[in-house]
Amino acid sequence: MPENNRHEGAIGLVVAVALAAFAINAGAALVLRDGGSDLNMRAALLHMVGDAVASLGVAVAGLVILLTGRLLWLDPVVSMAIGVLIAVEAFQLVRQAAEVLLESTPEDVDLDHLTVAMAVVDGVEAVHDLHVWSLSSEVRALSAHVVLSGHPSLEEAQVVGERIKAAVATPFAIAHSTLELECEPCADGEAGPCGMDASLTTGAIAPHRRP
Repeated sequence: MPENNRHEGAIGLVVAVALAAFAINAGAALVLRDGGSDLNMRAALLHMVGDAVASLGVAVAGLVILLTGRLLWLDPVVSMAIGVLIAVEAFQLVRQAAEVLLESTPEDVDLDHLTVAMAVVDGVEAVHDLHVWSLSSEVRALSAHVVLSGHPSLEEAQVVGERIKAAVATPFAIAHSTLELECEPCADGEAGPCGMDASLTTGAIAPHRRP
């Protein structure tokens, strides 16, 4: 068999295998695309998309080389371009994972707007010591001290706490809220709870009064 025909046959085989790999990886990516913002699913999707794009790049480069008989440099150039694209996407994924591990405030959460949303709830006088962080890529938590208007009873304080929880749950995607409900602001430097405290979490409230 002539050398040229042998090379063309090898390149043709590479193109065929690359196209088959592209079809399989693209199908897997389509299955994973509805994984939402979960980091694990996004990492799997990135892996499948990277493999699909790499296979398509190999197929295109091989086809061009097969048809022109030259442009051999196209294959490594396409490979490097694909590598850069995957590296950029992987860096963004790693950065978001690091933010979760470091319990950073999510980028799309404006603490000023969140404070206002809590402060306008009926029965709330002020909000301070507000913290928001991610427990996972899809679960956010909030903790804050909330000064209540007047001197409500424990039952009335619980109602206000439930209103606050409802006010932040959907607009800010807060899954778990822990609130320290106070009748007056904590004094500067005071370590413990002050006034009439009630620790309100997403599921329950455990009110108590400071001795």
